[in-house]
Amino acid sequence: MGQDRYYSRQILLSEVGKEGQQKLREGKCLVIGAGGLGSPALLYLASAGIGTLGVCDFDLVDESNLHRQPLYSSEDIGKPKAAVAVEKLKKINPFIQCHAHPEKFASKNAKELLSAYDIVLDCTDHFSVKFLINDTAAFANKPVIRASIYQFEGQIQFYDPRRGDACLRCLWKQMPQEGCVGSCQEVGVLGPVPGFFGVLQAMEAVKFFLGLELLASNEILFYDLLDCSQQKILIHRNPQCPACGPKRSMIDDLTVEITVQDLEKRIQEFQIVDIREPVETALAPLESLPHLKMPLSQFDPSNLQKGKKYLFFCQRGMRSRTLVSRLNEQGYDNVFSLSGGFNACVNFFSWA
Repeated sequence: MGQDRYYSRQILLSEVGKEGQQKLREGKCLVIGAGGLGSPALLYLASAGIGTLGVCDFDLVDESNLHRQPLYSSEDIGKPKAAVAVEKLKKINPFIQCHAHPEKFASKNAKELLSAYDIVLDCTDHFSVKFLINDTAAFANKPVIRASIYQFEGQIQFYDPRRGDACLRCLWKQMPQEGCVGSCQEVGVLGPVPGFFGVLQAMEAVKFFLGLELLASNEILFYDLLDCSQQKILIHRNPQCPACGPKRSMIDDLTVEITVQDLEKRIQEFQIVDIREPVETALAPLESLPHLKMPLSQFDPSNLQKGKKYLFFCQRGMRSRTLVSRLNEQGYDNVFSLSGGFNACVNFFSWA
């Protein structure tokens, strides 16, 4: 099998040709999140011949993923998504390079990851990660194609700091609270919805490498797949934006998050605190790890002692992250959130 034959149908396009295919071959694209958006995006990026693909995802394949994440099959359940995705993509197109980054996109690796690629696809579903991608890209002058979905609708934006685009912090002065918009797990999703927007992201990346017209600067495209309606809204750049303004700096949003891998090494540093409500702890008690119980509904920061490091956890890591952010604003610098919460750390808690 030769490359000319493999790419023959798209080389026929006047907008591509052999010269354009070479541009795609030289392209380097990082996809952060290999789930509902990232899985279909990766399929088409690989098939188009993007020469170097990076897959950043720390999650494992779950049975509930399969209806909307076409890269995976039932045999992959329990395996790391990044590693499985790279293995599948190499079989789909043996002419490209694929790199697995089976880790969470966080402050400690953000700059290094982005530095190795030309463009980033934000296929994540957590505000904290989206804002870190935004801040890192603004600081490094790297374009980002971001998308998000909710039930039957979604949005996509091409953010390029080099053309002076407004960033997420221009749109949101404060990062929205995690959980303010229901996740797929909470409100449900049809597989074609993230597939549709993931394909749009892949298309924008291909157009970027080919030098074709992209989504306009400072523009967000909304699309409702129930009635097939769409609209575009314009956003405005904040000249004093801390991320993309003249006094921009690298904003570190995730330094307060501790992963379960870090906890395993540093467990002696923290006083662990369960902020779940009593009904939650009754259903999923934590008996094998010494900890305090401070339900969020009754939380009083005056109970925190100076000189101690507190690691808060909830069921999924969202409420604890929001609590820590609020405490930071009040001057507390000794508080941290357990990334992913109890759900992500059940195995660790079972033997800790």
